[in-house]
Amino acid sequence: MNINLVKVWQTDCLNCSYTSKDLTSFIIGFPKGLIADEYIKIFAYIKSENPNHPISYLKSSSGNLEVISKYSDCLEVEYIMKITEGWQLIKELGGYVIPPVIVTPYEEIWVVLLPELGSRKKIISTCDELEYTIIQDEIPLDIETLGALFKNIDMILDLLVTVKSLTYKQTRILKEAYSLGYYDINKKIKLANMAENEGVSKATISRRLQQAEHKILKPLIKIVIENTPSSDANGFKRAYKKGQKLISSCLKK
Repeated sequence: MNINLVKVWQTDCLNCSYTSKDLTSFIIGFPKGLIADEYIKIFAYIKSENPNHPISYLKSSSGNLEVISKYSDCLEVEYIMKITEGWQLIKELGGYVIPPVIVTPYEEIWVVLLPELGSRKKIISTCDELEYTIIQDEIPLDIETLGALFKNIDMILDLLVTVKSLTYKQTRILKEAYSLGYYDINKKIKLANMAENEGVSKATISRRLQQAEHKILKPLIKIVIENTPSSDANGFKRAYKKGQKLISSCLKK
């Protein structure tokens, strides 16, 4: 039995077709079952700055859309889509894609269970000949890694949602701070210099960074704590509080 993390792009995939048009979106999909061997029913969470976009797109493309819940930037939906050639190939080789499937504007991520090593080699070689499927990356997983992945799937999804919830200004300032070396051990730039570059006050830059860091750190630290033995958890929490104070002091300098 072989387990692989596969990053793929499918031009015959309804999900990829949508996310490539809405660069603010991503989809977390849970296949529910085949319909007449050619179609598959999907339950999905769809994140978008404007949830009306995926509704109108899926209605026109699928014609079988049921909106379960609608929020300001997220949908819970069920719809039917045609099986892609890549999915069909895995099915024919006796493989199985373990839900959830994650689709971003640039890639689709699968965890694929295959019966034997030969199946994995055949998928890689055959995909090179497929018309609509491109494998971008393929990483073998062991049972322990797979177990950790699914043990933390809710928290990982929370982190993905958190990253997508960053505002444009927060995302831009984080990227700039990272690229300019603000997060290096020996800082290559100070807040005052970043503020000057942006044409805003030091307090404004500090506030944007603190808000963005808080959003990202909270779910990330939760993942680490949940995977830390209980005897070390309290020590880690104390270390995290010290880290918060350190970040605050650095931002004030």
